[in-house]
Amino acid sequence: MSTLFKKYPTDKQTNYKMKTIVDVFQRSVQRWGARPFLIEKGRTWTYCDMHHQVQALRPRFQPHQRVFYTGTNSVSFVATLLATRASGAVFIPLSPDLPVSKQESMTVMAGTPETPKEWSDGSDDDPLALLLWTSGTTALPKGVLLSESNLVSNLAMIENRIPHAVLGETDRSYAFLPWCHSYGLVCELLFLMSRGASLVLPGTRDPRGYVGEIRRSRPTVLFTVPRFLEKIRQVCETRYWYLPSVLTKRAILGDRLRYMSVGGAVVRPDTLAFFRDAWDVPVFQGYGLTETGPMISLCAPGEYHNTGSCGQMLHGVRVRQGNDNELEVQSPSVCRGYLGPDNTVWRPSEKFLDGGWFSTGDVFRIKENQLFFEHRRGGLWKLPGGKFIDPIFLEKTVLDMEGVEQACLLLHNEGLTLVLWAPERRSRTRALEDIRAHLVSHGFQAYELPRRLVWLDNPLRFEEGTLSLKQEPVRHAVEHRISTRGR
Repeated sequence: MSTLFKKYPTDKQTNYKMKTIVDVFQRSVQRWGARPFLIEKGRTWTYCDMHHQVQALRPRFQPHQRVFYTGTNSVSFVATLLATRASGAVFIPLSPDLPVSKQESMTVMAGTPETPKEWSDGSDDDPLALLLWTSGTTALPKGVLLSESNLVSNLAMIENRIPHAVLGETDRSYAFLPWCHSYGLVCELLFLMSRGASLVLPGTRDPRGYVGEIRRSRPTVLFTVPRFLEKIRQVCETRYWYLPSVLTKRAILGDRLRYMSVGGAVVRPDTLAFFRDAWDVPVFQGYGLTETGPMISLCAPGEYHNTGSCGQMLHGVRVRQGNDNELEVQSPSVCRGYLGPDNTVWRPSEKFLDGGWFSTGDVFRIKENQLFFEHRRGGLWKLPGGKFIDPIFLEKTVLDMEGVEQACLLLHNEGLTLVLWAPERRSRTRALEDIRAHLVSHGFQAYELPRRLVWLDNPLRFEEGTLSLKQEPVRHAVEHRISTRGR
């Protein structure tokens, strides 16, 4: 074993505390060096293979250097991430779908090789490790400064929540969630790496090709987002309703799937119940933000029957309710701040509160140490008549309809407008009536029903700014697109 790697205790019950993500990787190399780590285009890279890749790349980087990586999930992504951190450089992943203009502006903003001013008291005990960008669903993306202790403490909390017997070195994931976002990077890549598990990398960037690749890769665990689950459920219930559930499960997600983990948004309880009851596959739902490293709470084995819950708080996380029941968090994984102008640490007072508390912007109910999401603060719309509506819940309900791929609700003076992308919907003559009836059947009131439909000729896309990193509609950009259509 190279001298790059320290010698760690082999006892899996050791209390040795990892200090960096490279420490976590080193320990996995020592324990599971010959086991598969990454499978890319039919080639398998073991943990030892990745160790040699990191050795080869490490001399290219210098301490505090900021290394930008634009690309999809790959062996190169992982090797660059680990090599930058082994050399003390900062890793900054960017989505390959970002417009060139945004990539350039982010590169200029974060391009200095120096540690941000006000980062610390001059000590390097907890260096800057990653600069990740927020999703941009409700505001412009911000550069989040995450230290080594932010990442390692969050990994430790997740490991404490998920026993090794539930997820370990024999498990395999199909890694289609982008690792340039915190959920895929920390909860999938780094967590599975800490357990000696393996990850199959997508051979396609077309979401329509994921299902076939998932079935062939035969994962035991899948990290995903609500829209993927809801789409699978819709297909099963409308197209393959006559087939036994065991056959549809094998045909779509393979014959070895035991668990799924979902993040990015709240999943509808009936969708969670579908996978639990029909497929016997528990879905572990959690809650977190890029700024919190990311995980705050997580359902664990034995708790997935609580379908309305985002799980219990992770060990070491404290929560309280602030104004209007907005969730405030105190945790060792909360970031140091955002990257501000002139290479400063920007800590807006409305987000970073006294005493190390962080304001999430989300409203939760707390019951028996579990979080129950209600809505984003400011996410509810007040109509002219004084009534409130939840636009995200309405959009998700419309997305349950067959053929509807994207939905975005807009509020105009004349009432609610629903913007739709539904490429497979053949008849549009009674579409508004059908949608209104569907919403009424799901408990929506008359004041919540859209008065007007706008059909999109092409889907909303991240590249044009109409979708956020979470693949959710950016309303002001959608509004601009339909207002300028035909000019």
